Amino acid sequence: ELNRLNLVVTDDAVRDAVQADPNFQGASGTFDPNLFRRVLQLNGLSEEAFAALVRGDIARRKLISAVAAGAGVPETIVEAIFRQRAERRIVDYVFVSSEDTGPQGEPGAAQVQAYYDAHPDQFSAPEYRAATAVILSAPAVAATMTVADAQIEEAYQARRGEFTEPERRTVEQVLVGDEATAELVRDRLAGGADVDAVARDFTAEGASSVRLDQVTRSQLPGELGDAAFALSADDVSAPVRSPLGWHVMRVVSIVDAREMSIAEVRDQLVSELAQEKAIDEVYTLTTRLEDALGGGATLEEAATMLGVQPLRVEAIDADGRDRDGVAVAGLPETFAQTVFSTPEKSESVLTESGRDTFFVVRTDAVTPAGVKPLSEVKDQVVAAWKSDQRADRAKAQASAIAEAARPGTSLSAAAEEKGLRAQTTPAITRAPAEPNQTVPQAIVEASFSATAGETIVVPGDDGAYVLRVTEVIEADPNTQTAAVEALRRDLERQAQEDALAQLSIGIRREFPVTMNPDALEPIF
Repeated sequence: ELNRLNLVVTDDAVRDAVQADPNFQGASGTFDPNLFRRVLQLNGLSEEAFAALVRGDIARRKLISAVAAGAGVPETIVEAIFRQRAERRIVDYVFVSSEDTGPQGEPGAAQVQAYYDAHPDQFSAPEYRAATAVILSAPAVAATMTVADAQIEEAYQARRGEFTEPERRTVEQVLVGDEATAELVRDRLAGGADVDAVARDFTAEGASSVRLDQVTRSQLPGELGDAAFALSADDVSAPVRSPLGWHVMRVVSIVDAREMSIAEVRDQLVSELAQEKAIDEVYTLTTRLEDALGGGATLEEAATMLGVQPLRVEAIDADGRDRDGVAVAGLPETFAQTVFSTPEKSESVLTESGRDTFFVVRTDAVTPAGVKPLSEVKDQVVAAWKSDQRADRAKAQASAIAEAARPGTSLSAAAEEKGLRAQTTPAITRAPAEPNQTVPQAIVEASFSATAGETIVVPGDDGAYVLRVTEVIEADPNTQTAAVEALRRDLERQAQEDALAQLSIGIRREFPVTMNPDALEPIF
């Protein structure tokens, strides 16, 4: 697109960009030619090649900035959106709980059947599939591997550096804000005073104490680690300065560095060596499995040849769950997807899951999705019927309160007649923030679709709401300039993103991009 537009970047612009790059500025803060050449040399770039990269980058940025700069937002739109977003409302509301609407009877057989027939989606089962698989997993194979003592010894000798525990120290310290106070603290600690007591005595100087148990040198900042690990047990350091202030440290105890014996790390080495051998063995087994299946063996026969037990899954859905909705345990990550992409009575290709697990699956049977028999879900049907009945009664009671409040009676008075209490929200917006976020979302959404003074009934979780908008507080862009400006910046950013997305779509349409999968395959 830059070539089509004949967009040119001058040599002066390239030179100015390079000299302004902080990566090429020396200690004086100005362009350092020697540093520039060293950086290019380390990255295998010539000056000409780097200049071409900079030239292209400048051109791309100029094209993008030109498109983005034209994506403004008219003031009328900014103000209209601000008025809509910043409008606030105060609402009186009453909540009628489904649980407080009186005792619930039992449905008759005809009612159960009617509810079941009217709500098939609530009582449907997904498609299930039965499958048989041979899974070759390195962890499972590793459990059968033996590791010779000679291999353990060889691994231990090769990795002895990993099995050295560093020196650890328990250190107490007092932190203060100035060196003079730190010297006084040091004298007190050197005399055997308690760290916490010393810190309390210098509270006015901002002192604080801390105990660091069993820390290594690497766990402490450089200057503190150097000081703490130069001391003997019970010694007190001179004041040490850090970005946090002045530290005075006392070493309480020292645990010397030591090398763990082969006996201590034997289990770890056996596990790791067995895992390494198992990964190699799994690759060998996969080849044998493919050869056996290619020779006409069934999955069960191939499993016998390999000495592994085939896995039988009686029912699994597309999400990997059984008929009780419980995730089937012990399956590779892509097992369910593979089962559902394999036709009935067919076997999948050898599928890899992670770096150490392979499997082949056969889809044995498919049970289509459908409504469960009423005999299986009767309890669920009855529970759902009761829940709907309670919700209907709550809505009816809420409607009665709303009707009583409409002639001019306050919502509070109408609620009190039913033994309920009305509440008043703070001023809420369409997207409420603190402290309004405790207001139920059903009330927030309904209040901005109602007119001032209107009383409406709104379904809610476990009940129904009766609400009345008592006050509408309109937003004034002229008195909230900072909020308007923040909105304008946000809208302009969104407009720029939209414009750049359209630019990208247009360029891709003009200059289609194609990929060669054969060339990519060896790389990935």
